[in-house]
Amino acid sequence: ELVKAAAALHKASPKGAGKSEEAGWSAPLMVAVVDAIQPVVEARLKGDGGDKPASAKVVNAVFLAGALSFVPGVSLPTRLVNSVQALFEPSSVEKDSSELLLQSHVISSLGKICLLDASLAKKCVKLFLKELSCTPSAVLRNNVLVVLSDMCVRYTSLIDPHMPLLAMCLRDDNDVVRQHALVLITRLLCTDYVKWKGPLFFRYLVALVDDSPIIRQQARNCLLKVLHPKSGNHICHSYLVESIFVLNDYTEHAVYNKFPSTPEERARFSLAGDQDKRREVYALLLGESSDEQRFQTTSKLCEEILGAVADGAIPLESADAVLGDALHILSSKEIRLSAVQRFQNAAAGAEEEEEQKSSAAPSGGNMVAVAAKSKLLSQIVKRNVMQNVVPTLAALKSVMERAHSSLLGDLMLTLGQIMRDYKTEIADVFASNRQLAKELEYDLRLAEGRSSDVKNRSFASPASLAASASRKRKGSSAGKRKSSIGTPPLLVANAVRAAPGSARKTPLSVPRLSSSSSSAN
Repeated sequence: ELVKAAAALHKASPKGAGKSEEAGWSAPLMVAVVDAIQPVVEARLKGDGGDKPASAKVVNAVFLAGALSFVPGVSLPTRLVNSVQALFEPSSVEKDSSELLLQSHVISSLGKICLLDASLAKKCVKLFLKELSCTPSAVLRNNVLVVLSDMCVRYTSLIDPHMPLLAMCLRDDNDVVRQHALVLITRLLCTDYVKWKGPLFFRYLVALVDDSPIIRQQARNCLLKVLHPKSGNHICHSYLVESIFVLNDYTEHAVYNKFPSTPEERARFSLAGDQDKRREVYALLLGESSDEQRFQTTSKLCEEILGAVADGAIPLESADAVLGDALHILSSKEIRLSAVQRFQNAAAGAEEEEEQKSSAAPSGGNMVAVAAKSKLLSQIVKRNVMQNVVPTLAALKSVMERAHSSLLGDLMLTLGQIMRDYKTEIADVFASNRQLAKELEYDLRLAEGRSSDVKNRSFASPASLAASASRKRKGSSAGKRKSSIGTPPLLVANAVRAAPGSARKTPLSVPRLSSSSSSAN
């Protein structure tokens, strides 16, 4: 600001009228800057002045060199530019306070000069990148990050290939560096100087669960309220399935997580050892997805993960975490359609809340169109669950049983959740496969018994659903007497499991026998 004020005063003064900046006040100032910097450069080149602390005069001269480069009409002499460049010393060793102050100003001033000199920018970008990856000083890393982000605006093609290295700052040890990296990368994405290419989105996801609450909230605001709407509300859904592989650092898939990256980079952004943070990320992404996108996510999860494990394309032994996350997502409340959620909320006694939500719904023709679209999508989802999801889970169950997988309980909980959501539709599936109904009933009871009291169970057994669907297809009316010939399938299954000599008890989920059966017995 002082340099700009001096330039304005020079133009306003009678002596400065009609004279160029270099012929006026700037020329002697640049000579003074060179005279202050040059002795330090020469001493360091000779090796007899490298240990001396930089004086305040040298630091001020370096700062003035950067400030003068931004003044219109002023061109820095080559000698001054070379002197500032010679002071830049990338190092992996911790510097003392005076040298750290000097190097921070050198980086800032050299970055300003590079913005006006493309040839110098090409030479210095490698030095900046080396300093960003090697220096132990958070101050220098922060300054280099700011310089590179400004250079990305001016020389996009020069910096864009190195964006993964800039994104590494999102996991920096220093909170200030992480926060500045988040702000600068968000700015570049908003202005379209940088695109969501390579692993950038997955590096950004880790900031959503940062250890600092300030950075965590800022990252969620930037991604979910700025970048996601800017993309047409599709980036969260588009990358969700692949994020399971990336956050678990699983690289054996044929397509997903095949970005070129170093082991250090993968380890820094991996959440393989933190299940809670991974699932928090999934919940945030699903919360920004529409019903259509949730349906697509369900299909991709079944095809790319569950079906791949069932077919042997993904080894079960090495993909436990990936499979566990996929099962968790399928059973989570965030992936359910809004229509299913409204039904469950009403069943739980949340009618008043639903009325408040419906008051804000669109009216007139829009409301009719939305209702028709929601009904059609709900039918498609139900058909997909019955024809694809449940058979895939059944096939996966057999594979996991043979391998004695520890995730078998998670799979049974997922099936139990599907039964809660689609009680009526799933009856047809189990009616065509009674053996599957018996097996699932037994396994679900075991899984439910481990997680909670059996009396609090809120889903009907598969066998009872199968028996109910079978009776409906027979078309018997409520007033006609039912045949008592034969034993219901569930009774047979329970009779086999009953101990010899013990009284057989009919479970609550078995349909009650007709009066004619009782009289016949």
